[in-house]
Amino acid sequence: MAKILLVAVNAAYNHTNLAVRSICEYVKQNDSSVNIDFVEFTINQKVSDILRGIYESKADLVLFCTYIWNSEIIQKILPEVKKILPDCMIGAGGPEFGFFAEGYLSQIQDLDFVIKGEGEQTVLEIAQNFTENKSDFLQNIRGIYFRKSEQIIFNGERDLICDLSTLPFAYPQIDFPDNLIYYYESSRGCPYSCSYCMSSLDKRVRFMPLERVFDDLQRFLDANVRLVKFVDRTYNLNPERYISIWKYIVEHHNKKTMFHFEIEAEFLSEEALEFLQTVPANVMQFEIGVQSANKKTLQSICRSTGIEKIAQNVKRIPPTIHKHLDLIAGLPYEGLERFKRSFNDVYELQPEQLQLGFLKVLKGSYMEEQKENYGLIYKSQPPYEVLGTKWLSYE
Repeated sequence: MAKILLVAVNAAYNHTNLAVRSICEYVKQNDSSVNIDFVEFTINQKVSDILRGIYESKADLVLFCTYIWNSEIIQKILPEVKKILPDCMIGAGGPEFGFFAEGYLSQIQDLDFVIKGEGEQTVLEIAQNFTENKSDFLQNIRGIYFRKSEQIIFNGERDLICDLSTLPFAYPQIDFPDNLIYYYESSRGCPYSCSYCMSSLDKRVRFMPLERVFDDLQRFLDANVRLVKFVDRTYNLNPERYISIWKYIVEHHNKKTMFHFEIEAEFLSEEALEFLQTVPANVMQFEIGVQSANKKTLQSICRSTGIEKIAQNVKRIPPTIHKHLDLIAGLPYEGLERFKRSFNDVYELQPEQLQLGFLKVLKGSYMEEQKENYGLIYKSQPPYEVLGTKWLSYE
């Protein structure tokens, strides 16, 4: 049986990679005969150390998990893997390679194929059909881009996983509860259309059954994990659901684990705001993407313009809950003077943390389509950070 290795290169040593762990457990759950494992590195490690770790696996198939923050180092590593494991096939997935598959396959000749979209079912089929004849076993698997006779072939979109309960818990062993951040998803998809975000391309929101979520959270609580971050693109979509999860956490809390949620403050229900008044300190923290306080800017990036409601609700979140507010510089219709006003408006809300990011013009996003209209200039390589706009010069 061929050996498959999933490779994650994380942004920091204390991060866990949910994608490779979920895929690995899904494949094992559905076919115990498959020899599959994962390994995690960081972008701060030497290329030589990462290569050594991959080599020691003696894998027949290596799959890289790619994002804007690790694409540069993976592009350095990938061709070297073929030199030390010449018979190994190499694939990649994740949002960075997945949304620019043809480009990466054209640029990197040692890359054999790219997975687009969710990886669990695709990797399972790859594992079950893997042969030395690359074209034959790849051409019948949906969600795959691959090279054949100098042509790049796409096998078509793969259907999404509708029943998230079929996904196993991604952390069967929790070995470092104090030192690692554990990422968790109780839903997939996003109903919103933020023009700078790839999540806006998948509007089909699917939820993990509540009983399953409770079971998973209890595993984190029993293990005394220090920090669990929900990766749901917008956690507070369904009040009955998200308040039930909060209530479970408060009722079963172990006096240690912090839970992190990315929320839309504008859409917090009255019931939610009242419940939050009862939440003790050191139980939950919120990340709230304000992005701009300029209504014309918010409208141009397809976000709600209800900035007054956001401010009102943020002020009602009690001080026992750590608030982390985000702003993005370089958005349309926001020059330096207008950005100062956005900064001051958010600063006056007195968050525990104010994060200033710079616009990333991601490939395949609506923002990229509008680059000429907005006069966007940005870096050619990931993370595609903005260098100037019609309203904000590079200077």
